[in-house]
Amino acid sequence: MIGSVELGPRASVWPHAVIRADDNLIQIGARTSVQDNAVLHCTSHLPTIVGRT
Repeated sequence: MIGSVELGPRASVWPHAVIRADDNLIQIGARTSVQDNAVLHCTSHLPTIVGRT
């Protein structure tokens, strides 16, 4: 994980997952799982939101 990342309650990030929030916010909602080897990016124009926040 790098940059502006917000993890909700009981959210999990599994081994080898990459979360690159160096240009904008990435929000991972409550009870959301980012599984092995997943890759999340964002743009400078819009945040990335996964799950319910």
